Amino acid sequence: MKLRKIVSLLAACSLLLFILGGCGGDSDPPPEPTPEGGITLEDLSGFWYVTEEYKAEANFLMVEIFEIDPYAGTWTPYSEFGDAGTTLTAYVTDEGLLCLDMDVLGEQLFYIEGTDTLTDESGMALFAKGEPMAGPDYTQFTGSWFETGDYEGRHYTFFDDGTYAFYYYGIEDPLEEGTYTMINQTTYHNDGSSTESLALDLEGGTMGANTLTIATDGNVLLPGHGFTDEFYVRESALGTPEGDDDIIRYHLVTSAAWSGDNDQYIYFDNDTKVRIGVAGSNGALETLQSGTWELSGGVITLYWDDGTTDAGMYDGEEDGFQLESGPYFDKW
Repeated sequence: MKLRKIVSLLAACSLLLFILGGCGGDSDPPPEPTPEGGITLEDLSGFWYVTEEYKAEANFLMVEIFEIDPYAGTWTPYSEFGDAGTTLTAYVTDEGLLCLDMDVLGEQLFYIEGTDTLTDESGMALFAKGEPMAGPDYTQFTGSWFETGDYEGRHYTFFDDGTYAFYYYGIEDPLEEGTYTMINQTTYHNDGSSTESLALDLEGGTMGANTLTIATDGNVLLPGHGFTDEFYVRESALGTPEGDDDIIRYHLVTSAAWSGDNDQYIYFDNDTKVRIGVAGSNGALETLQSGTWELSGGVITLYWDDGTTDAGMYDGEEDGFQLESGPYFDKW
């Protein structure tokens, strides 16, 4: 399911949750509706942001921003990056309640406090009117990204208007064109931990990927959650020391493990943590050492917790590296 459909559904579910959350129980009496002839939809025009009070109390909240357009009679949810979701109907009832169309869930009513606060029936402030939201900043992705850093390979070109083109092995005309939006994507690491990464959600992604996750300081794009041999490198980073290191970092982190001499294995758990060990009798890794690592100029430096260090150079031709302490490791 693509982002716009998801945002619309999540908007409906989220807003329904806080409507239901204010029903029943020993709550304060609901505020009086605005008298007929009072506040109009035009008075509510603009952007609305979830309140800190509601954000702290909500167990599940996906939609935090929406805009009311009184001239079109609509409301539109927005992502934190400024991408718009599905636009639906909005109006003020004769009793002075704000009514938002929730698509499959039908219409829902909200109490209006003045012209700058929306509450539930218990009086808790849910949304407050704020400054207009800036549009999404696509400039950080604009330009071409080449598969494995090969100019002759497949590549994406992203434009600052939120559109993209996908090219296939030197063919002049794009094989695919579409739009993209920014989302947060969860990336899982070898040690079981996870981090939130910025990702691009592609509308129209059929020949290429549907989602591309930003990795390694923003110079590499990984399809899906990142565990793949397919990756794309920013053109401006190609041939630079920083770009070369980012490609190596991608290889180290996305490999499940690196196998070496004496049945040893190295796991680069994430961008900072590393473990070395041997396979135990049950197949699980028995850790011999753990620590941190860094990469600079193609040199991998390991800082073990016992105070010792080790280092090695990555070999792109063989997809492996030799440590100064002796063992050679290659992708498992």
